[in-house]
Amino acid sequence: MNNTCTMNTFSRIINPLHWNRSLAVCVGCTLGISGFVLGNQIVVYRAEQMAIRDERTPSPADLRTVLYEIGYLPEYLAATGVQVEQIEPLIDAVVEAIKDDHRSINILSQLQSTVGVQAQAMQRKIRAGQASSEEIIAYRQQQKRDVKKVDDIRESFLRSLRDAGEAVLTAKQVETIEILQVNEQWSNNVPIEYRVVRRTESEWMRLQNAIMLQRHSDETGQPLQPELLAVVASAKVSKNRRSMGVGNENLIQIQKTFERSVRNK
Repeated sequence: MNNTCTMNTFSRIINPLHWNRSLAVCVGCTLGISGFVLGNQIVVYRAEQMAIRDERTPSPADLRTVLYEIGYLPEYLAATGVQVEQIEPLIDAVVEAIKDDHRSINILSQLQSTVGVQAQAMQRKIRAGQASSEEIIAYRQQQKRDVKKVDDIRESFLRSLRDAGEAVLTAKQVETIEILQVNEQWSNNVPIEYRVVRRTESEWMRLQNAIMLQRHSDETGQPLQPELLAVVASAKVSKNRRSMGVGNENLIQIQKTFERSVRNK
């Protein structure tokens, strides 16, 4: 087998934002739908040459993208209680799973390239006034099928990577990572130690508001209302809170081991 493989980089074919953006642009430019239309120019991600070490091993940058996509960030791992000695076996397991299911990567890459070619062809026909309404409708229906196919393959592939990683983790660690991913929407205003438990929407809103007001209180010296103090004080936090803060030695070691393991694959 050749030591190179024609394919999109992982960051373009695994990250759903890139897929949704590229497909939305193709559909939007062709059918006049508002959305990801950039200066009325069609945007298509082209297949690129990516060197594959050991034939199917992703580059460090691509491996990091995949690990982040399935929730294996150093900060998440620290919050979950993962030990430093678990990091390398965890990353090894994911890399082996990528090698085992490399076919999915190639399928996604080829499909994405095909979508771009079809979109450009339809765009040319529309500009030349040669596309009938029936052709445009048929094309739109095909694009929807392509999106569904991409989603199914992508999710199956990521599931196989998670399964491989979960063999290294405990059931509690797996559950906590899943919770952190679900709670990602609150990451801008709520520290990670609060995001390891499930909360209702109203509980999140109260906690977020209390934390923001507490920060303001700390900065200005103005006292915080007792009921807001109670909200923060009573909120459940990670049992690993003391080993996950910025500058904490445990987190630093996890980050170093993570980066070293990713670079050495």
